[in-house]
Amino acid sequence: MIKENGSLKLNVGNKKRTMNYTTQNQKVHVLTKNNSQKIADIKVNNKVELSFGAKETVNAEANIISDITVVKLIFDKMLSENNTHFNVFKDHLVVIEFTI
Repeated sequence: MIKENGSLKLNVGNKKRTMNYTTQNQKVHVLTKNNSQKIADIKVNNKVELSFGAKETVNAEANIISDITVVKLIFDKMLSENNTHFNVFKDHLVVIEFTI
């Protein structure tokens, strides 16, 4: 069972990256910069693997969301959960939404 928020490992482009996440509407969301390598990797192949803790690994489909309203909503949610390393909202942030 996936918790409401926490950290995960994103495996895409043959690299594992640790990221903070939150959940909303049965989807998993993370924040990242729009020019990050993981965004480039997802644009090549949006089929990813997510690990939640040591025992739970799932396949997911990644969708990049750049709509500023949605990004700000997820940013505010993660900030209120004290679950993000982005302390200031900037317009270069995007959301990666995962469907499991």
